[in-house]
Amino acid sequence: MKIDFWKRRLAIALASLLGLAATLVADPARARSSAFVGPNADFAIDIAGQWTIEDMAGPEGATRFIRADGVRAANYGAAHGPQAAMWLRVVVPTDLTTAGGVVVLTVRESRIRTLEVYRHQAGGFDTQTWRLGVPLDTARLATRYPSIALPESAKGETIFIRFHTPSSMRASVWLQNETSYLKTYVFEMMFFGVLFGVLLALLIYFTSAAVASRDPTTGALAFLVLCFGCHIIGDQAFFETFIVPGAVNASRILSITATAFIYAISLYYALQSLRARENFPTFGRALHYCVWFLAAFAIAVAVETTAGGVMLRRLSPIVGLFTISTVLGLVLATATRQPRRAIDYILCWGPAMATGVARLIPDVVPHDGFNPVLINLLYPAFALSLLLAGISAAGDIRRRERALTSAAAENAERLRAFAESASDSFWETNGAGQIVFASGPASSIAGLAVGKSVHSVLEADPGVHLKPGQAVSRAPLQRDDGHSGHRHLRLSAVPIAGGGWRGIVSDVTDEVAEAERSSRQSRMAAIGQMAGGVAHEINNLLHPVINLTRRTSESFGEDDERRRWLDVVRTSGMRAAEIVAALLTSVRPIPDDGRRAPLGDALKEIAEEVRALVPGSTRLETRFELQGGPVVPVTEVFQVVANLVINAVHATRGGSVVLTYGPAGNIAGECLELTVEDDGIGMDQTTLRRASEPFFSTKPQGEGTGLGLSIVQGIASQWGGELKITSALGKGTRVTISLPLSLHNAPGEQVTRQRSVG
Repeated sequence: MKIDFWKRRLAIALASLLGLAATLVADPARARSSAFVGPNADFAIDIAGQWTIEDMAGPEGATRFIRADGVRAANYGAAHGPQAAMWLRVVVPTDLTTAGGVVVLTVRESRIRTLEVYRHQAGGFDTQTWRLGVPLDTARLATRYPSIALPESAKGETIFIRFHTPSSMRASVWLQNETSYLKTYVFEMMFFGVLFGVLLALLIYFTSAAVASRDPTTGALAFLVLCFGCHIIGDQAFFETFIVPGAVNASRILSITATAFIYAISLYYALQSLRARENFPTFGRALHYCVWFLAAFAIAVAVETTAGGVMLRRLSPIVGLFTISTVLGLVLATATRQPRRAIDYILCWGPAMATGVARLIPDVVPHDGFNPVLINLLYPAFALSLLLAGISAAGDIRRRERALTSAAAENAERLRAFAESASDSFWETNGAGQIVFASGPASSIAGLAVGKSVHSVLEADPGVHLKPGQAVSRAPLQRDDGHSGHRHLRLSAVPIAGGGWRGIVSDVTDEVAEAERSSRQSRMAAIGQMAGGVAHEINNLLHPVINLTRRTSESFGEDDERRRWLDVVRTSGMRAAEIVAALLTSVRPIPDDGRRAPLGDALKEIAEEVRALVPGSTRLETRFELQGGPVVPVTEVFQVVANLVINAVHATRGGSVVLTYGPAGNIAGECLELTVEDDGIGMDQTTLRRASEPFFSTKPQGEGTGLGLSIVQGIASQWGGELKITSALGKGTRVTISLPLSLHNAPGEQVTRQRSVG
């Protein structure tokens, strides 16, 4: 938003408005060619509207008129009934400079509906009539308020004026020569033209600012401008004179309703602008209820005026003074907490509140008369306050814009610092693949620098390709860092609007090294398990050899050569038993290190270790459809999976092995299954029945111990599960461990599907 642009436009509008108003007020010709005769007009009020000119011009009528004091113009306030009329009796001044022209009589009350002027003539009275929205016989255009041309001979005569209005009854009577009248009327129209232009500009500015910033305070200003414009259109009779000729009732409803809404919106704007709810919670809450009351009052006034009532209309000035007093009280209270904010508010809205009081007092206390200058000063003063509020709002928006810009810069710097200190680094390219952002040490190691082409950076990694519109997940990169040697990286990227990519690059060197160490340990553990099985079988064979040779040797004498030979055999067997015992001690299965984890998490942890046991000719696929599950020792999970996978690899001889973990297909939600399935040679029914027997093996002599499935079955039983084997010759084998979900269920289990193929 171009705040400076709007500030200049608002200042120009303010200067134009003040200049035009000053020209209107300081017209030098007005002192010679016009006269405000309201203070010199006798007045009478006809509540029933039945008095005639004969009643008022005769001796009885003379007693009905209240004599003017020459100081205060007559003011009766709002009409007391639909038929009420006001009578004025005034002498046309003889010192008007008419220069042979006419004397123009105007009553500058735009709410007057009809007006008659009576002059004494021989045998009666000459009557001239003006009706709202209807041009006179001598004019082509209708005027907004009564204007009647009197002959120059009317100077010095006593004329009678009768007018009917549903609004305020005031003796706002002016007598002018024709030139002064035209000049005044043109200047008035020019003034209101400029005023409407300023209000339209303010309405557009406040509305656009409120929509852009979603600021209720600026929105209240926009609504206030709209209501003030509607008030002028109705109160100054533009609606029924020019927009919809003759629509008097609609114009009155528009004016009165807009006035009542001005009260409500002014109070709401003061609450928002002065931060009443923050500074004075209880008082602010009470004033918010007052805003709703004033809004309801505005609606009620509109309904009553439509129905022809006047009671709420007569209360409107009192409600207006109450609103101004409440706002002043709030300003004084705010001055104790935020004096600068209170001063700003008074500087902006002081003119509107001062002239508002001057406009409302004559309606509340009508017998004190009125001043026409103060009555009509409300329009430029209120427009001035709106302009000042617009300038203030523009400055406030500019300050908030600077604060937001500063906060955004701080956040960007904070995020950049976080990115530089994080283990992951971030990068982004434009549609042409040129790197426009890169942060963090991993980006530097990978060679991702601003200005480079991401494709040229990845040329050294033939397995990594960025294709338009496609994502990349953890693609491996390898770089030689001059300081720390060979580095392993992982690059991920997602396409963004405009054809570029945004991604992360991570340094996983330590993770790769740890995985390699863990894989080596797992391989050694698997080899040790196999060696332990072999040693166990040898040990079982040695026991009968040692025992039988001992018994047999005891049956021979001490000097018998055969006994010596048997002793040699027994001694060698015992030595072999010691060697086997030592071997069992050194290659015993990995002891439980005490770490326990949900089965799904443990499987993810040991997946790469198991993959290391699979030769390159065999394809291993993992399908982990769950996280969580029964909590079990991680070491036992490795023993189970390693034994099953090794058996499956032996059966496939270069085929595929699938490791699956998830809910049972037929009893979903009640049972979990860990499954290893291969597409190998399978087993017949005889072999299948003996598959889990200890030391039973289908492998060639010297390649297996027959203990793998036995160990798996024992561990599964400890977990509370059940081992199931299904197989058929030529169709592969499926080994399943079924675990009840109700037993040892890990908290926070959630379903997520993961699949990896290797």
